[in-house]
Amino acid sequence: MVKQISANLAVELNEMLLPPARAEQRRELAKGANIKLSEVALADHLMHQLEITFEKPTDLNGAFYVSGMRLPQKQIKSLTFDIDSDTNTVNELGVVADNGLRLSVEIRYLKVAGGYLPERFQVTSPDGKVDDLFEVKFTEVGNYLLPASMLRIIRRPETSGEPGSLFQRLPGKPADTRGHPDQTQKPVTGETDGSPLD
Repeated sequence: MVKQISANLAVELNEMLLPPARAEQRRELAKGANIKLSEVALADHLMHQLEITFEKPTDLNGAFYVSGMRLPQKQIKSLTFDIDSDTNTVNELGVVADNGLRLSVEIRYLKVAGGYLPERFQVTSPDGKVDDLFEVKFTEVGNYLLPASMLRIIRRPETSGEPGSLFQRLPGKPADTRGHPDQTQKPVTGETDGSPLD
């Protein structure tokens, strides 16, 4: 149990999207895809939109985002990245799976010395059934910026059998289908002591 909690706390925020170790895998997946790049001007701000449409539903295997973000990795039809040209950060990611699932991830950043650090990920679906949040609050200790707290809220129909649930099942334990927390579930709202992105 201690190892699982420790592993869950070992989150590299800068590697949640486009993990550097998976760059070659992304290049290989892109070879078999239709790629479209466009620009959108918002007032005096320029956004680049990169749309990757796979010829057939494709398994990503963590090439574009980590599995802990609770985004589908298998049978993906397309990905869309909205990239801020001033900060070179991905502000929004769109995922379309072969089963019709559409998810959008909005990412917000904290400006730090040398760049930007992701501090908020919000995953939503157009029908409102998915509304997840992962947010990190930082504090400065000496010359270091460290996580002071982590908040994770998961709202998905499959988490307890009821839409809008704020509870997540523990792996390997049966769910309470009444939608009320018991010893088989753990609340995921408020400050957490683990499982920031399982």
